[in-house]
Amino acid sequence: MFAAAVPAQCPQGADAALVPWSGPAGYASGDPVDDEGLSQHALGFWFPMPNPNGSAIPVVFDQVWVGSNGELYLTVSSLLLPQPIGGSTFGVTTALEMQGSVAGGSARVVPFGCDLMKTQAACNLWQVSVDTSVTNAFTVTWTDVARFTTGTLADRFSFRCTLHANGGVDFTYGDTFPAGAGACVVGLSTGNLIAGPAANLSATPSSTNGLLYELFTFNTFDLAGKKLHIGMNLGFTGYDAAVLRTYVPPTCASHCSSGVGCYDDPNNGVYPLTLSASPRPVRDTAGWVAFDYTLTNVPEALPCTGIGITAIVLSVGPRIPAVNLDIIGAPDCFIYMSTLDLVGPAFVWNSTPCVPYMTATPHPFGAFLPAGLNFCAQGIALVFPPHPLTLPPYNNIPGILTSNVVNHHVESQ
Repeated sequence: MFAAAVPAQCPQGADAALVPWSGPAGYASGDPVDDEGLSQHALGFWFPMPNPNGSAIPVVFDQVWVGSNGELYLTVSSLLLPQPIGGSTFGVTTALEMQGSVAGGSARVVPFGCDLMKTQAACNLWQVSVDTSVTNAFTVTWTDVARFTTGTLADRFSFRCTLHANGGVDFTYGDTFPAGAGACVVGLSTGNLIAGPAANLSATPSSTNGLLYELFTFNTFDLAGKKLHIGMNLGFTGYDAAVLRTYVPPTCASHCSSGVGCYDDPNNGVYPLTLSASPRPVRDTAGWVAFDYTLTNVPEALPCTGIGITAIVLSVGPRIPAVNLDIIGAPDCFIYMSTLDLVGPAFVWNSTPCVPYMTATPHPFGAFLPAGLNFCAQGIALVFPPHPLTLPPYNNIPGILTSNVVNHHVESQ
């Protein structure tokens, strides 16, 4: 996982978002296991690359297509292309794809060409985000991804690509790439079946045209934890590459949900009380952290009253193994926190009567908090006998319902 120091690697930017898929199939959901995504963006500047005819006058591009499988395609917006030419469906993984795939194939920049998916590791921050907040730079970050065909549940790695208006490119890699990472392509190309041999990007290689790349076979990827810079040579006819430094990954501010609320019985129309928080708990320059809590599946305190009664409980103590509240007569409702340090005031939501469940209006949280702080929260809802949840088969005698737990990690990025 990328975690943040400068340059920041955490999801950021006003337009940071999951890359939408523009194809006819679309995403299966907002949080798919695998994705084949592509989205079009204006670069905000003309990005130069070596001219294929050998001229010292570069070719330039003002449009970029961001692919979810670790690649970017460069085009000219005035051509009104519906998609890049010769793009790869499952990541740029061969020399031919790196060279453009077909005659007239679009230029491409490939920080890690591979069939990628969302990691299955717990507490992931998976997304593909775009950041244009720095003038004359266009940055894309692939956060918490995994290999589709060879990945395991332990796969969790992130990388970043920045295009600069002078034609330079920076590839930055987190240090959690799995030992077997490989069978991928890294580099850049002006496309159109440009020819040239593969290189060793860690050995300060150069090229004499608009193609410089390395084809990594299984278990040969050696860029984990490093930053690679590729720039045009002095004559603008080719590329030079150099590993600038070992990269020390930062730590991302995050919310991580675990556990489950009670009761999760959809077959009988009963749904678990669920707590979420957004956006991430990032400190501003003064140390202020602000985000919203939202409780969903809030039951009416009594059927057909249109009233739900809840509270949000915070703890700075460590998360503990779940404690079943069957000890007080609330079976299969769990407490996940070791201490109860702050209880938010009870909130009452009015809704249309006889709607069994409601969604609470987002509840704002704000405080001055130090970087590195971990704390957690749970939601609580109350129901009163003879509410169905206090009767068989649930037998929640005290009428106390608990949510999942949300674990917060505070950072400056």
